[in-house]
Amino acid sequence: MRDVSLERLRAFVAVAEQGGLSAAGRFLGKAQSAVSESIAATEGQLGYLLFRKTGRRTELTDHGVALLPEAKATLEAADAFKAKAVSFQGNVEAELSFAVDVMVPTSRLTAVINRFQREFPHTALAVYSESLGSTLQTVWDNQASFAVIGTLPDAPAEFYTAPLCEVPMCLVVGSAHPLAQASEPISKETLCQHNQLIISDKTSRSSGRSFGVFSEKFWPTSVRNSSFFVPVSAGV
Repeated sequence: MRDVSLERLRAFVAVAEQGGLSAAGRFLGKAQSAVSESIAATEGQLGYLLFRKTGRRTELTDHGVALLPEAKATLEAADAFKAKAVSFQGNVEAELSFAVDVMVPTSRLTAVINRFQREFPHTALAVYSESLGSTLQTVWDNQASFAVIGTLPDAPAEFYTAPLCEVPMCLVVGSAHPLAQASEPISKETLCQHNQLIISDKTSRSSGRSFGVFSEKFWPTSVRNSSFFVPVSAGV
């Protein structure tokens, strides 16, 4: 059997949803005779009827009922294909990946992703969560197109950088920690007497340098690479 054209599928779905040939013709902007010919040609191609007349209405046969969901799904897929193909004509990427520092607030990141999906619904988005030099390393290794750095305060000269936003930060301790009971501003000397949890760099980009380390007593911890992929029409 030859393939049924999209135009004939549209006529089939229109008659089924509008309840008649004349209503389908008005919906499609075509003459009733053209819609009738399209349905007849499709039925002849298939070898069985899709509709039967009941009074003034045109109703689906059992075969028509069974084929209607697939016909609608095929048209939706074709329309999605066309919309995506047209969007790429405007130099829109099919997929975009970027790395973001773990210090960037999740609320800001998800807000940006949601806005991106509204404006570019056909572009898939891959996001890598990193820290320190690892954030830039994803760009260096061509895993990501760009990076939003935070824990690493600067970038090598070969990278173009621009300020994006400010993220307020503070030192924190547990409620049972001795520093939590302090009633006065805590001096740097006092901080140095306690262990500090710091993020260690998985790369050598910050070798010999430290950022925000106050105490000589520290516990290094690493942030494992994580990523999530945002496909078309998916929510965050």
